[in-house]
Amino acid sequence: MTTACVSIWDAVQNHIVKKIGMKRHNLWMKHTVLKSIDDTTALIGVPNLFIQAWLEKKFRDDLRDSLKQVVGKDLAVKFVVDGALFRQMRELQDREGVTTLISRPKAPLLAESCALNPRYTFKRFIVGPSNQFACEMALKLAQSKSRDLNPLYIYGSIGLGKTHLLHAFVAEYKRLHPDEVVTYVTCEHFVNQFVTAVQTGRTEGFRSNYRSTDVLVVDDIQWLSGKKASQQEFLHTFNALTSRDRLIVAAGDPYPRNISGAADALVDRLASGITARIDPPDYATRLAIVHARAAELKRPVPEGVARLLAERFASNVRELEGGLLKILAFHSLLDKPLNEHMAADILRTERTPAAAGRTSLENIVRTVAAHYNLTAEEIKSNRKTRSLCLPRHVAMHLAKTCTRYSLKEIGAHFGGRSHASVLQASRAIEGKSSADPSLAEALRTLKGSLGLVANREARDLRPAAAIT
Repeated sequence: MTTACVSIWDAVQNHIVKKIGMKRHNLWMKHTVLKSIDDTTALIGVPNLFIQAWLEKKFRDDLRDSLKQVVGKDLAVKFVVDGALFRQMRELQDREGVTTLISRPKAPLLAESCALNPRYTFKRFIVGPSNQFACEMALKLAQSKSRDLNPLYIYGSIGLGKTHLLHAFVAEYKRLHPDEVVTYVTCEHFVNQFVTAVQTGRTEGFRSNYRSTDVLVVDDIQWLSGKKASQQEFLHTFNALTSRDRLIVAAGDPYPRNISGAADALVDRLASGITARIDPPDYATRLAIVHARAAELKRPVPEGVARLLAERFASNVRELEGGLLKILAFHSLLDKPLNEHMAADILRTERTPAAAGRTSLENIVRTVAAHYNLTAEEIKSNRKTRSLCLPRHVAMHLAKTCTRYSLKEIGAHFGGRSHASVLQASRAIEGKSSADPSLAEALRTLKGSLGLVANREARDLRPAAAIT
């Protein structure tokens, strides 16, 4: 903004006050600036979209008339949202103790249900092969604000640390860029706010709040599934922000194209930047998590207990930490040394394998498909591409070795394959897993997710196993 622009805008504002009055001027135009002017157009900076919409609707002609009086030309008037103007407006209102319909609260849209957990920081996030890429992308985006990483979509099963990373990103971004507005919200809260705004006729205020933020962070994006109006509103918000190079970080359980009932346009937007998947942590990472959390609590645990936890809870970090807390809570009540046998006794009711015999074939298919980012239909199809054969063989191997279904029943469920095909697939996985640590870890993770045990153990289960 040049000195000439400042002088011209001062004259325009003095002129327009005479037309609309000081009260209306202070409400709608006090925090505007003339960004640029040429022979055809005047570009006016405004604090947010709400003020922009109101000026376009109510005062465009007054502005054009006042500009013509000052510069002697009939100019087109255009508007652009300037985050610095919004911050200046809010700071002035804070100093003056003013709250207006066009201002936002200091913590925009950060309802109690969306409060940040101060424990969720990058420092506390245990990094391993399963989550390293997602963590590095979130940290790099917070530090660099790089357009190349925007939008960032983090996905994976529940309990693996997606929310932890989002909270860590927000905390780090606000630390590094304290003057910028960051809005963190769960998708459920976004939808509920939108519905309330529609019902109360306050959609303009709703849109202004979201579309004038510098960074939008949304958790549980799959909550938009099947909600057409909310999807459309989120899509418009997404477009409004990215068109002004604002950052968007989102997280959800499925990969974008696997969000059921999601519009194609929404899927395309979510997948248009960086997609980072978080998988269940490997054994070494789970062991590191146990020791790190125990150290935080100043309650170190024996290595045997840590190994037991890491083996027992293979697919969910939240359950892993919950298991540790349960052991420590029980141990504090018992006057005995903590050891592996005591821990196993305390965890006897956790993730019992009694359900192994009841695990359905379809559940196995869906779990394996999700692990490999496929659909259940692709697993059961007749396609024989390499990307499908391994997951299909893994699923058949789990069905053969960890359930009581016959080879014929398993083959029928997998697209009508013969019992010989099932046997061959299972043997192939057995051979590969003994030489491939990553495949062996994948099998352990999938068994943990499904609560499966080997057939020999499943057959040995008795009702008495549930007695504590």
